[in-house]
Amino acid sequence: MHTPFRAHQLGVRLARLTGRPILESYHTYFEQYVANYLPWVPNRLGRYAVRGFSRRLGRQVDHLLVPSRQMADVLEGYGITTPATILPTGIRLEEFEGGDGARFRREQGIDAGAPVLLTVGRLAIEKNVAFLLEVLARLTPEFPRLLFVIAGEGPDAGRLAELVATRGLAANVRFVGNLDRRTGLLDCYRAADLFVFASGTETQGLVLIEAMALGLPIVSTAVMGSATVLAEARCARISTEDVDEFAGHVAPLLRNPDQRLALAQAGPDDARAWAAPALMQKAVALYRRLADRAGGALEAAPVVPESRAAEQRRISR
Repeated sequence: MHTPFRAHQLGVRLARLTGRPILESYHTYFEQYVANYLPWVPNRLGRYAVRGFSRRLGRQVDHLLVPSRQMADVLEGYGITTPATILPTGIRLEEFEGGDGARFRREQGIDAGAPVLLTVGRLAIEKNVAFLLEVLARLTPEFPRLLFVIAGEGPDAGRLAELVATRGLAANVRFVGNLDRRTGLLDCYRAADLFVFASGTETQGLVLIEAMALGLPIVSTAVMGSATVLAEARCARISTEDVDEFAGHVAPLLRNPDQRLALAQAGPDDARAWAAPALMQKAVALYRRLADRAGGALEAAPVVPESRAAEQRRISR
């Protein structure tokens, strides 16, 4: 099961009727969502409710699938003792080839020589795009032609547009909405000089892997799932959520095309570690082990990515 709400309830009923084990993915950091979307709920009460809800969910299933070590640590901190396997979703690398950056710039009226920053994702408070706008404001005095392209839509779009106007950044920001993943999004990635990202609630960070696959250098914070994706990446510069520090990583890369090229060339190799087919083979192996266990087979250890084996043993105690 891949959602803890109605599908979870139905899945639990079906499992009880059929005697099959339940594997559920836990891939949303609900604690942060409550803080962002229910600000009238006292923070302590919201955390208490989310943690209690998560513990009940854990007790109702046989195994949890979590996308990152950081998410597994969160669940362990909640007191959840259900066995868990750390396994990211990954992406299909063949879907992130090609793309025409020059075409995107022509269609959007972006000068061929203008430096471009890009972020991709749902426009929601937890994505922290407002922080990236503050970084942009810090950079524009040195790079007056700098353009920040924001690809995505969502409930925070209005607030972000107001912030752009208030900070006098209208000439430096382009909202392009949702783009076709097979065409326009690839072109958009190819048109950018740097990918910037600062979400603190990602449990996977898939857009970072997409940027890697397309050879786009990255400057990002490393929190939750993005920390896992970027831990061994050679194509990225890591920053804390500090405007001056983040801008201090971006500015040298904008000044130096050779540094950008070196990061760009490392990206596709970094992305191969997150290829979906290989990761999903591990998921299928886990399903089979759980099914065999339910049928009376000897218990076998869950399959996890090799570099995460130590975390798996600790979580499964």
